[in-house]
Amino acid sequence: MNAATIRHLNNRLTLSSEEKPRSIVKSHREAVEREIPVFPYPTLDRAIKNVSGLFIKAVEESYEVPKNYLDSVERKLNQKTV
Repeated sequence: MNAATIRHLNNRLTLSSEEKPRSIVKSHREAVEREIPVFPYPTLDRAIKNVSGLFIKAVEESYEVPKNYLDSVERKLNQKTV
């Protein structure tokens, strides 16, 4: 991941500095790469109040990719092969 990716992540999470995105990318690179396309994907019945906090927690605690996201990806792949 390069500086542009960190800036994109920082802007998407609306953080006031690039320190946290840099730290997360450095220490949890694979988890960040896994979460970026997934986030924010509707997984909860209620609105997410702190998207950046949820993203950071998902990366740091290795949340599983939501099943409804995986189902959506599978449907899209099936549509392309038909």
